[in-house]
Amino acid sequence: MHDATQQFWRAPATDSARWREAWRMRTAHHPATIRFDRPARTLPVSLTGIHCALDCAHCGGHYLKHMRPIWKVDGDTDDHTSYLISGGCDPAGRVPIGQRLEQVAALKPGRRLNWHVGLIEEKELLRIAPY
Repeated sequence: MHDATQQFWRAPATDSARWREAWRMRTAHHPATIRFDRPARTLPVSLTGIHCALDCAHCGGHYLKHMRPIWKVDGDTDDHTSYLISGGCDPAGRVPIGQRLEQVAALKPGRRLNWHVGLIEEKELLRIAPY
């Protein structure tokens, strides 16, 4: 392993108490294993198209380019069993679900909706809970 890589992964001595506390919290609240699900017939749907007000460094809108805008989804003709509902964020870090909720509700019944909506307030959470 390269010296710089070793230094990166080594916890500084001054932070060792913080690392121990972080690990204690992780093991206290999460199982020892991580489970990943990748639904095979899920269509990623963007409520905002390719638009995002934040343009974060980790995404830069890249993931939005591979999602279908909700206004181009025809739930009656596609063969997907579920939808991943997401989109770009507004300046406050929220995906604006309220503006497109009627379109989401119109997707063919009986399909699972997986929501990835960023920061969300309780009133909006209650609006999407039935879906």
